[in-house]
Amino acid sequence: MKRYLLGFLLTGVFASPVFSQEQVIEEVIVTVTAKEESSQDLPISITALSSTDIEARQVQDIISLSQQVPGFTTSKAIGNGSTFAIRGYGSFGVGAATVNSYVMASNGHSVVPGQLGDIGFFDVDRIEVLKGPQGTLYGRNAVGGVINFITSRPTGEFEGYAKARLGNYNSRKLDAAINLPLSPVTNARIAVSSVNRDGWVDNLLTGNNIDDRDQLAFRFSLDREIGDTARIQLTYEAQSGDDKRFNIGQIYCAKDALLGCDPFQLGTMGQPSHKAGAFTGVFNVLANLTAARDYDPYANMTIPNNIDKVNHNIDPKHVQDTEFTTLEFINEFDTGALSVKLSYATREYYHHQENEYGVGGPLPGSLGALNPQLNFPITFDATFYGFNQYVDSDRQYEFSDVEYESRQAEVRYASDLDGDLNFVIGAYMFHETTANIYLVQSAALQMMTDMARHPYNALVFGPSLQGLSAAGVPGLPSDFSGYGGTVFFTNLTLGLAAGGLAAIPTLLPTLAYGPKYTLPKEMQGFFQDSHNVTDSSAIFGEIYYDITDSTKLTVGFRYDEFENFDDQFSSLGDNSAGAAVYRANYYTSPEYIKIFYD
Repeated sequence: MKRYLLGFLLTGVFASPVFSQEQVIEEVIVTVTAKEESSQDLPISITALSSTDIEARQVQDIISLSQQVPGFTTSKAIGNGSTFAIRGYGSFGVGAATVNSYVMASNGHSVVPGQLGDIGFFDVDRIEVLKGPQGTLYGRNAVGGVINFITSRPTGEFEGYAKARLGNYNSRKLDAAINLPLSPVTNARIAVSSVNRDGWVDNLLTGNNIDDRDQLAFRFSLDREIGDTARIQLTYEAQSGDDKRFNIGQIYCAKDALLGCDPFQLGTMGQPSHKAGAFTGVFNVLANLTAARDYDPYANMTIPNNIDKVNHNIDPKHVQDTEFTTLEFINEFDTGALSVKLSYATREYYHHQENEYGVGGPLPGSLGALNPQLNFPITFDATFYGFNQYVDSDRQYEFSDVEYESRQAEVRYASDLDGDLNFVIGAYMFHETTANIYLVQSAALQMMTDMARHPYNALVFGPSLQGLSAAGVPGLPSDFSGYGGTVFFTNLTLGLAAGGLAAIPTLLPTLAYGPKYTLPKEMQGFFQDSHNVTDSSAIFGEIYYDITDSTKLTVGFRYDEFENFDDQFSSLGDNSAGAAVYRANYYTSPEYIKIFYD
């Protein structure tokens, strides 16, 4: 894909008379055009916050930044993503192959937006929020805008600071930094930040306090002068977190048997949807966990209806580790400045969370009405993606597991001529790989992994198969251990529904002679396994011409080549079992692994 962009901007600066006491406006120096300029002199819609502003306004993270920048909004999204919008225009897709319409940058190079929701900002010199298209100034596509935070650089003084913020729920935010002059031409700076807080939400089932914070970040910066005009700047940053924060905190639902939740009513906080209006109701029947699709295991559950209380089967888990390294060479001439910048980033992310937002009642099974001896709740041991669990009620969990790597390179020259004409020109390259597994796993799809998990296997189907073998039916297994998947369970359930227990002598041999396989844990629910590679290169720049002292003409240009490869393996259980390529044994085969991981 090739794209071209050519823009013209005519701006005017007019002086207005002052009729009252003059108001002093703080001047914030920014480097939007690759050289130091006052934010008030740029023909760009920009919100610039200095370190003093950041401290005074308590801008600690991306959420508090959105409260200070008009037209900028942000929120958490499903999976590992976050959504941002500037002037109402943003990127609300959160898939692995989604290309954002804005750029979130650290020292001018793109970073993963989701990581800023953890530790937030620390030891930052300033934050620049540019609204509107900025692709003629930044290498990555920035149709919606740019949010660039510039970290503090080392100085030649031996100095530092330490700050602490304390609050309720044992909240502690500790920030510290120190400058280390290593030689007359070499300076270093070390900054650390930690965020800790006890959980303030009570999980009634587990008895734990959740939605806590436990984050740690470290940054090392090194500046070395080369001669009188050149310098090298190295920045390495690492962040790590492991806590029980929510991905999405609470839900409201007005239960509806047709739609699950009525979309036209706010409903009750913490109310799960009706099973009859969700796919899990159907799968509960197929898995022989319930006898009817409209059976609602959450009908009599405890609903806290309180912002600081939940009733969940599990506590949430959130783990994220990121590293970001930038190396920049800067050479200043009499007529301009040349910069060459390289960066490398990695990210590992994992979370799981309750997806039904409630604790249901027992699962009664499907055969109790046919045989009173089978009228008991169904329980079994399950192997969810992130943990093993004993299942004694309906449940549904969300999992997200991400590995990310990116490389960026940029060359930029910004002129500083004495005349009316100046310019910025640059070339940029970006390479990114992402492996993203997103799953929603339920009790029913766990059961459909292998019939060996179901009590009916040992109590009904095993003895029946053994009896049929004794009666002379050839080639029958002793039970249905090792038989799983949507096709097997659908045929079993439909056969029992049509003929009841009397259908067993003809139904079981038919099923036993069919294919035998079990589902890997990745396929025990709705899953999407995405492998994405993004390559982008661009040539960009702007030309400035001062028509008069108060009027400037800006001409921007951009040439862009962009390629995005995304290969997804997605299914609801093994519903695509009719196609050989989507069978469970193919998903776990060396051929599939070789395609996506070599």
